[in-house]
Amino acid sequence: RRKTGKATMVNLNKTITQGDLSQNVVLDNEDTVVVPVIAEDKKNRVFVFGEVNNPGVIPTRGDLTVVEALALAGGFKQRAVLGDARILRGDMTRPEVIACDIDRILNKGDMSQNVKLRNGDMLYVPKNAIGRVSDFLREIQPILDFIIWPARVYDAWSGNEPFD
Repeated sequence: RRKTGKATMVNLNKTITQGDLSQNVVLDNEDTVVVPVIAEDKKNRVFVFGEVNNPGVIPTRGDLTVVEALALAGGFKQRAVLGDARILRGDMTRPEVIACDIDRILNKGDMSQNVKLRNGDMLYVPKNAIGRVSDFLREIQPILDFIIWPARVYDAWSGNEPFD
C-alpha cells in the first residue's frame, strides 16, 4: 500500500519464475508491503541460465541432473561452451562452484559429470571459456542479484529459511 492509500497487488512469483519485471515494483519511503501466507510449496527450485534457450527457474519435486535441467531449459544455444559449465551451490555470497563438463556427458558418456542438482543450485552455461572462479563470480553477480534477492525475500516471508 502506498503512503497515499492506494493499494497495488503484485505477483513476485512471476518475477522470480518467469522474469516478469512488471511485477517488480519500486517502493517509496512509507510504503507498506503485505505478504499473504500461502500453502507451503514442497517443490525444489533449480536455476538454469546463460546460453540456454529458456533460462529461468526449474521447479522439481525429486532429483534432477544437469542434463535433465538443461533439457527442461530448452537445451543450449549454438554458442554455448558446454565444456565449461558451472554449478553454484550454497550461500550465494560465497557459493561452492562446481565445474561441470556437459560436453563430456553428451559426447563421451561421462556420467560422472552429470551432477545431481540440489534445491537452490544454479547451473550456468557460458558463451566464453571461464578462467578464474573470482572472475566468473564477478561476471555473473548481476544475474545472481536479480535471481536470488527476490527468491530470498519470498523464502523469508514464507518461512522457508531465515533472512540474512
